[in-house]
Amino acid sequence: MYTPNKDHIRHILLFQFHQGNTAGSAAKTLEDTYGNDVVNASPAEGGFRPHVSDRMTSG
Repeated sequence: MYTPNKDHIRHILLFQFHQGNTAGSAAKTLEDTYGNDVVNASPAEGGFRPHVSDRMTSG
């Protein structure tokens, strides 16, 4: 089974963010696709925070 590296996971999280999904939803998608050991909601939320902050200040 393919195990994504950190860059791949970041790209997936960014894609999920642009789709309007929450960090928890993105983590669930990764878990369903790659298994439980890839990511949990906490690191996923950390990946979303800078983008949410940018959105709030740029508008």
